[in-house]
Amino acid sequence: MSSTEPYVGIVVFELKSPDHSIFREDFYIVHADSQEDAETRVKKLATEQTGDDVELRAIIDVAPALYSRVDTDIDVYSRHFSSYEHYKAFEPKLEGKLS
Repeated sequence: MSSTEPYVGIVVFELKSPDHSIFREDFYIVHADSQEDAETRVKKLATEQTGDDVELRAIIDVAPALYSRVDTDIDVYSRHFSSYEHYKAFEPKLEGKLS
């Protein structure tokens, strides 16, 4: 019997309206027995979200969760970037503030 481990998938969608589009970043937790299985599961979940007004733009990453248990309060995923200014430029909740 194969055991599964939690993986985190990050997916970007475009939400379209007649006036403009906005983008949404979703984080999924899937349980899989391999990287390939995890990628397949994330793709399936993401594809189920698509429709006339929602387009799957990219699967950004599928990676093992940082810890094997995701049923408690934990950090499940960590990613790195080289420029806080670039990150801040696309994150509307920061509004140029560190707090």
